[in-house]
Amino acid sequence: MTELPAALLGAIVGGALSAWVGSRQTAKVLKHETDLAATERREAQHADEDRRRSFAADQLIAALADFTTVKVDDRDRSASLVRVPATADIHRERSGRASALLQAGSSHAHALPAELRQRWDALTWMIRFNQSEQPDRSTDQRQRNASDLLNYIEYVRQSLCAVSGDYPMPPHLSAPDLRREERRPWGFKADERCDEPDLTEWHLSTRLIGKVKFTSGEVRWYGPNGHVVDLPQENSKSSPSDV
Repeated sequence: MTELPAALLGAIVGGALSAWVGSRQTAKVLKHETDLAATERREAQHADEDRRRSFAADQLIAALADFTTVKVDDRDRSASLVRVPATADIHRERSGRASALLQAGSSHAHALPAELRQRWDALTWMIRFNQSEQPDRSTDQRQRNASDLLNYIEYVRQSLCAVSGDYPMPPHLSAPDLRREERRPWGFKADERCDEPDLTEWHLSTRLIGKVKFTSGEVRWYGPNGHVVDLPQENSKSSPSDV
């Protein structure tokens, strides 16, 4: 008679143990599937974020090209980038290009990585500063600021290209102090101790920047180092007049 209770007890213990093992295995499988699903969601979110950042960078690269594309005849190019004595139509054209660039920033800069967004914010501050009258500042300072602005735009463009394509991100560098007395443009023949990029070669180049429409109808944006980025055809249709 003692064998029957022992057998029943063994069956109960064995069943409970089997159930416990099964529940543990089920929990592990469920956890693995949950973790896998969470990883896939994170990867999808990262990929989507990368696409948004790349798209925003492409749009801002094109906006910078449009901003720096100036139809210069015998006029002072500086007047097309900063406020120096000039005719009303030059002031009007500069203000229009500045407004278009600031609007592009409002539409797309929020999608940039935080560090790059800070560089874009510094650039927009420079543009607003250079748009202001400030009658106490000399024309020479304003003209130096035009070089500062173009050089900083190139630094920001290289940063945007690092997000848009497979390029190294330039290190963080402080934006130029537009109120300084120094006549040397920011980023041009800088001392090694200066917190500036070395843009001397670019500064002395032809600085081809802007939109070019080929006879085939293809539209490309060019920067100081060559071809910048191809944009979808629908985006190019709404752009300003061709260079």
